[in-house]
Order: sequence, then structure tokens, then C-alpha cells
Amino acid sequence: MRRLILAVLVLALGCFAAPISDLGAQDDMETYEIQGVASEVDAVGSLLVVNAVNPRGNFQSMRFIVPDETKIYQGMEDVRLNDINIGDSLTVTYYKDAEGNLRTTQITDNNLGNNQM
Repeated sequence: MRRLILAVLVLALGCFAAPISDLGAQDDMETYEIQGVASEVDAVGSLLVVNAVNPRGNFQSMRFIVPDETKIYQGMEDVRLNDINIGDSLTVTYYKDAEGNLRTTQITDNNLGNNQM
């Protein structure tokens, strides 16, 4: 029964996020990558919400904790979380910690700063 539950969880996550190599996740944590649009950015609280559509066409809003060690880029340039704007197209690499929180390891702003006001 436990293997069945684990298999269902793996399939559910696999439909939305593809596992990629370990980029800063803690010991033996599998990392995932999603693409979506920033809907909330809280640089003070180190939080990011991304809206994305999974391969099945279902909309999902994902809330991430952004640790200080997260690499954040616009193109090849290193930037900070407060450089990301609502509506920016993002690629987020993350893992799920022991408490079930989604923690980022890398964020790429695909707008390359074009959404600045």
C-alpha cells in the first residue's frame, strides 16, 4: 500500500514538474523545474508565487520559499528577488523540504528585464 501511495505521488509530481539534477537541494532531495508566471513577489518575506499550467492543461499556483542561497538570474546576469516583477515569465528549480515546503534553488527570469517599469 505504501508503494502504491508513493507511486501515485511520483506520477502526480511527474505530470507537473520534471526532475532535474541536484542544484543545491539538501541531502538526497530530488529537484524539479517548472515554468510559469510570477503572481506574487515578497522580497522581504522571501516568498514567490508562480502560476503555471501542467502538461495536462491544469492551472496550478505554487508558493515557494526563496532561501538566501537561491541563484536568481535575468539572462546571464545575477539579480535579486526584488528584481522579479509580477507577470514575469519564470523558470523555477525547487525541491520539497521535510515539512512539505517548496524551496527554490534557482530562478531564471525569462523576460530579461523587459518588464521593468
